[in-house]
Amino acid sequence: MSGDNVRFVILLVMGVVVAVAVFSYILFTSEIHIG
Repeated sequence: MSGDNVRFVILLVMGVVVAVAVFSYILFTSEIHIG
């Protein structure tokens, strides 16, 4: 059960990191586009 929890936390963290990276990329490119 502990291993499953670790795997779930790792997947959750990876998902958050990817979401933040995509959001930052879109925000950065849109700022460059507007500027």
